[in-house]
Amino acid sequence: MLDCSTMIGWRQSRPNAQYGLPRDHAEQVFRLEKIAWLAVTLFVGTFMLIDFGIMQLVDGPAVRLTLRWLLIGGTCAALTFGLSRRTVSIFVQSMRSERAARNEAEAMADLVATVAAGHSIQDTLHLVVGAVPRLFGEHVRCAIALPQVDGTLRFVASNAVKGVPQPLKGFAFRPGEGFTGRAFSEGRLIRVDDARSNSDDRPDVGRALGTRALMVAPLIADQRTLGIISTWSLTPSVFREHDEHVLTAVARHAAVALLSAEARDAAYREAANKSAIIDRLGESEERYRRLVELCPDPITVHCDNSIVYANRAALEMAGVEQASDFIGKPIVDFIHSDSQRTVLERARRVIERGESNGPAELTLKRMDGELVQVEATTMPITFEGRAAIQAVMRDITVRKRAEAALAHQAMHDALTGLPNRVLLLDRLEQAIAISKRDGTTLSLLLMDLDRFKEVNDTLGHHAGDLLLQQVGLRLRGALRQADTIARLGGDEFAVILPNTDATGVITVVENLRRRLQAPYSVENQPVVVGASIGVAHSPEHGDEANTLMRRADVAMYFAKRNSVGFATYHVEQDRHSPDRLSMIGELQRAVEEGELVLHYQPKRDLRTHQLVGVEALVRWEHPLRGLLSPDQFIPVAEQAGLIDQLSRWVLRAALVQVNAWRRIGLEIPVAVNLSMRSFRDEQLPDKIRELLNVDETPAHLLMLEITESTLMVDPPRTLTILNRLRAMGIRVAIDDFGTGHSSLAYLKRLPVDEIKIDRTFIEDIATDETDRVIVRCTVDLGHSLGLRVVAEGVEDAVTYALLAELGCDEAQGFYVSPALRGRDLTSWLSAQPLAA
Repeated sequence: MLDCSTMIGWRQSRPNAQYGLPRDHAEQVFRLEKIAWLAVTLFVGTFMLIDFGIMQLVDGPAVRLTLRWLLIGGTCAALTFGLSRRTVSIFVQSMRSERAARNEAEAMADLVATVAAGHSIQDTLHLVVGAVPRLFGEHVRCAIALPQVDGTLRFVASNAVKGVPQPLKGFAFRPGEGFTGRAFSEGRLIRVDDARSNSDDRPDVGRALGTRALMVAPLIADQRTLGIISTWSLTPSVFREHDEHVLTAVARHAAVALLSAEARDAAYREAANKSAIIDRLGESEERYRRLVELCPDPITVHCDNSIVYANRAALEMAGVEQASDFIGKPIVDFIHSDSQRTVLERARRVIERGESNGPAELTLKRMDGELVQVEATTMPITFEGRAAIQAVMRDITVRKRAEAALAHQAMHDALTGLPNRVLLLDRLEQAIAISKRDGTTLSLLLMDLDRFKEVNDTLGHHAGDLLLQQVGLRLRGALRQADTIARLGGDEFAVILPNTDATGVITVVENLRRRLQAPYSVENQPVVVGASIGVAHSPEHGDEANTLMRRADVAMYFAKRNSVGFATYHVEQDRHSPDRLSMIGELQRAVEEGELVLHYQPKRDLRTHQLVGVEALVRWEHPLRGLLSPDQFIPVAEQAGLIDQLSRWVLRAALVQVNAWRRIGLEIPVAVNLSMRSFRDEQLPDKIRELLNVDETPAHLLMLEITESTLMVDPPRTLTILNRLRAMGIRVAIDDFGTGHSSLAYLKRLPVDEIKIDRTFIEDIATDETDRVIVRCTVDLGHSLGLRVVAEGVEDAVTYALLAELGCDEAQGFYVSPALRGRDLTSWLSAQPLAA
């Protein structure tokens, strides 16, 4: 009796040995075999049961009958087994054929995609030969040969397979020579089952490559034979008729790729030399059309602002199926309104001047309304006997979107979507400039959330992020569209309020605090936080972005420390600022490591309009805070005892610049400000003499400026030091005259050369009669004492002219020139006449 369960068990032990098919096909075959074996088992079992019943009833004849049934059952089992194997074999063969066809189709599709990708000629050829093993098997080698300048065919690409000799580069074929040359010259596919038995081949090539079976197909496109593609195997008779059709298709695609690459390269070369394009257009318009049609970049031609030609790439970019939907239409129909004026102006220049326009970024409209950003170059051509304009475009939509996304990321906070610190500072500088121009007040708010750390510690940082997002939304809803809200980092936010004075700020702050203190819902948890807000106004608290930011920050920390919720900046707060403490150490490093720089502001004679000197103004190029003005760090230097070191640096740097000007023939007097603390040092004249002696600098080129307050601290000591300085030839000026409390009796005894009227009396001189009276009296006083009078802060021509009428001697301010670095001012100085 057959043990069918054993057979079934054997079949079940081989679930994965299904003829090398994919798993899903293998499972289908396995189920079919199980069904076949089950049928056999049932068939045999049925006969065995019948036979068993007969054996119980009959003795001798029953045995014979049993044998017959067993014979019949065995026959049926054998037939069934054979049929099941045959069925499985046919099914397996079908699956293999289907898989081969699918692989072939996929390989051919990849090849088509490779051809359409627009690679260079060499890259395309290497990709083509690399795809051949997928079509014919890993045992098949492939190479492509192209005609050379000397008329021979040489291999330029091959699929390098391990173990296969690579002497291809040394072989050259003349047209008609060997199978390679014959396929090229005859323009047909040649297949050889065994190259060794065929005398037509080059025997040296066959020996070097071990070629047995061979197929060679020409690369034909546009009625031109561009080269050949050769496939060979080390085994004879491996290629069939179907393989010929496959190789023909591969050759056709490779030829198209070659022709496209040639056209593309030619188009690029011609685009780089537009005059050559025009010459070649006149010689061969048809050839040009083919090149343009195959060019992957959109190209259009328009006459009288109407489109007369477009290549396939241009039609696709415009979103039209037929050329008739595009040709003849006004060009402005496909140009966004933002770019229409630019396009028409460029077209006018091309027609009127006959010159090409360089690349310009434009926005176009597709037929479906979608916008496309392109980079376009336009040039004059002749089209069908008419003057026309050709535009060569490149789609940069993806690039521009990526650039916009990167720019947005660089300027905005990723969590809240609000502007970040970089964008805030940029907008703050713009707002300050507008505020100066319009004469309005600008307010800056810096706020820090109260109890935010508790939210992070209790609910986690994710909950803290959700809370920050809600805060950002509330801030947006509480402010005007013209206001700028930014997240500086952590739980700090900033708000720019243009055209808002101190009274208006109070209303805004109260509204913000009320909105921010309303309960939040974070992950179904009620959360309440507040905000400490610091305010700084421009120009009251500064007219530079960094200054305003720092002072608003000082006010914010004052509000937070004192739990007052809101504070406006005051100088008294700044003395206790942690930022001020850190600045002391940073300033020490700045002096030692060269972070300080000098800017120089010219002074002009109001009568002769000639340059009479410059004033040295120190700046701090802070690595994090940017360029800091003196009022941001000079008070710190005085309090920290760094002012002497800073003054020596300024004097040394100013004298170095004076001598640099002297070496190029410019003798420019320079004025340096000295603090009150410097005049407590009785060795000051000796120290200055040492600095003058370093480069033998003439003393009359140095002027020292001191304030009225400095004069009145210790008059006897100050008078002694000033007399010693004057004896050395150094000139002295009193700075900010009119703001201190100097005695006129004492003033007439001081060895000074000039007085400088403070800018507060100069700013409104054109409109304020009181200021004009003060300036006139000061000028008369100075002249009566034999002193020259200098006006500071001259910002416009009206003030400049009025000061001249009032008898003022010199003017200094933005109208004359802003303060510039020494290297930037040198050329300016070279062009200015010096006073005699």
